[in-house]
Amino acid sequence: MSNPPLEIRLRALAAVDVASGSTIRDRIRAVSQQSFVDPLSGQVYQFTWRTISTWLYRYKTKGITTLETKTRSDRCAQRKVQVPELAEALNEVLPTLSLNKVGKVPKSTLYRCLLERNYFTRQQLAPTTFYRFVREHDLLDQERTQKMRLAFAMQHANELWQGDTLYGPAIKQADGSWKKTFLIAFIDDASRLITHAEFFYRDNTQNMIEAFRTALYKRGKPERLYFVYL
Repeated sequence: MSNPPLEIRLRALAAVDVASGSTIRDRIRAVSQQSFVDPLSGQVYQFTWRTISTWLYRYKTKGITTLETKTRSDRCAQRKVQVPELAEALNEVLPTLSLNKVGKVPKSTLYRCLLERNYFTRQQLAPTTFYRFVREHDLLDQERTQKMRLAFAMQHANELWQGDTLYGPAIKQADGSWKKTFLIAFIDDASRLITHAEFFYRDNTQNMIEAFRTALYKRGKPERLYFVYL
């Protein structure tokens, strides 16, 4: 399957605006369960929540041109493939492949597909390594793979922090009125550690920066930061 055309990507982003959910993260996850059909080719696409999140971030920060398909910057780099990384790739590839007569996707087909779609190179993931990872970690078990992907999306601490805001409790003021609070929190994607979380009376950029500054003092600087702020 070729990379999705720009029109399909924009349809996926538009679906986030009308999807059900109380937070942007909930709406993105809802859209990840939907399918999108290309009217020209008839190809059906379904995207992971992480893919949709990446597109949304690029669109909001740099515009529509960043949604165009790009070649991986590390495509030819010699980096060791980790098990959770392979689990993520299999989760994206499996729904796009047809089952054989016994209701399974042959492992050889999966491996070939991963190489053809540039998830990895043969130097990064040899066939014997691929078969061993699948066998030892039961990567074709979707339930187990999903838990692995969600718990260890990144391999090391401070590779990626994700930030989000939520409504907090209302606080009674001295004059008897009630004032809303907002929780701003940052979580390390690999370890799931809360690098910092703090309640504020306003959900704005200034308080987000203040919470992020405190997280930096406590845990150091992340390589990447993903924060949806609408």
